[in-house]
Amino acid sequence: MTNDSAKQIAILSDNKTCLRHLREATKEMGYEIGHCSEPDDGVMPAPEIFSIWLIYLSDEDKWADLVDGLLEQDDSPILFGVTELPPPSSTDFLRWKRKLLEKISGQIGPPECVDQVATSLPSVAKIHHDKAPSLAVAANEELVQFQAACNDDVNRVWVLGASLGGPTAIKEFLDALPEGLPIAFILAQHIDKGFQKVLIQVLGRHSAFELSKETIGAKLQYGKVYIAPVETVFDIKEGQFVAKDLPWQAPYAPSIDQVIDITSRYYGARCGSIIFSGMGCDGAIAGPEQVKRGGRVWAQTADSCANSSMPDSVRETGCVTFNGSPKHLAQQLIVIINKERKEAETETETETRPSQEAAE
Repeated sequence: MTNDSAKQIAILSDNKTCLRHLREATKEMGYEIGHCSEPDDGVMPAPEIFSIWLIYLSDEDKWADLVDGLLEQDDSPILFGVTELPPPSSTDFLRWKRKLLEKISGQIGPPECVDQVATSLPSVAKIHHDKAPSLAVAANEELVQFQAACNDDVNRVWVLGASLGGPTAIKEFLDALPEGLPIAFILAQHIDKGFQKVLIQVLGRHSAFELSKETIGAKLQYGKVYIAPVETVFDIKEGQFVAKDLPWQAPYAPSIDQVIDITSRYYGARCGSIIFSGMGCDGAIAGPEQVKRGGRVWAQTADSCANSSMPDSVRETGCVTFNGSPKHLAQQLIVIINKERKEAETETETETRPSQEAAE
């Protein structure tokens, strides 16, 4: 295998529908497709030029000689699969795609988009976004007191999921939020462990939110962003992050699906998620489950993404209730929190009034 073919994938299938789904899935994941055809096309690439072969055949006996020839001539790994796939609109299909990515990355490593996230950080660091206009300023004045009143019991935690193009989008989102907003964030960003400190520095610059330097062992507080660790799965117990000493589900670390699931199981309807720019479909399995628990799922619009595969995949599940650019997502979050604050005040007044009347 030549260096020029690193991370290139060859796909063969005698089922047109399966071939299309394999091509779309691997491309969506961030891998480069070097060859994609039916085995009877009469066009076969030279052996030993691809990182891995995906061979999905409905009639294995018919193509036995072709497969034997590949096994003899090419030492690249070959993944075999069946052509009967789950319905594209189902959760099982999303699980199939995740399992496929897990198998591919287990053989040839994660797609290069993970490395691209890290290399993009220096340019992201130079970006300075102005705060959201008057909406954020007005919200800031109203919410500081509300934050102080409920900071002892954090009851609003949202997950931010991102991959390729994520740091730029997340920075724009955080820079548009005012100080004093009663919310905590858990950021699940696909990135190598060695670049998390740089990510914290980049995102914390100009933001009213504090980027927590440590996540495991920390107690969730409003006004902070906690970075999901790359090396281990976490859990939340009594409002505190605890390590589970388990690896994330391959191929990405951290797994956005797992972070959403862990957080929404603990906070229920008080938890929301926003899926930002990225390749693949991470978040699309846990998103609908979070909505069932009463939470919200939002997504970045395709035209504002560096790569929209991830938010598009979540949108396709039907669980997304709001779409916007990073700044619009921030503004909508402020609106929602103000609405929740006013509803809480109204409930308090309603509960207080009968007791006052009884006392009189």
